[in-house]
Amino acid sequence: MKSMVPLVASVALVVGVGAGYLVWGARTRQLESEVSQIKARLAEGQQGAAREGAIATKVQELEAQIKKATEDLTREQEARAKLEAVAAKLAPTKKSP
Repeated sequence: MKSMVPLVASVALVVGVGAGYLVWGARTRQLESEVSQIKARLAEGQQGAAREGAIATKVQELEAQIKKATEDLTREQEARAKLEAVAAKLAPTKKSP
């Protein structure tokens, strides 16, 4: 019996270490999977931020173009009003008989 105790203890130790290694390995794989998923989401977020930055830049460019077009329209309207005033002065007036 005394010779069986070290054998049983050794087998129990080997089985315990083996089981612990397998559980530890499974947890490691799970954590590696979670880390890769988080990295993928981070990359997507960074790409989204870059797209948003590009969109914001494009919006600013379009707003600048709209502002310039509005200013050009105002100048054209003012110039047309001046020309119409000059044309009205130059146009012969009808005299009543």
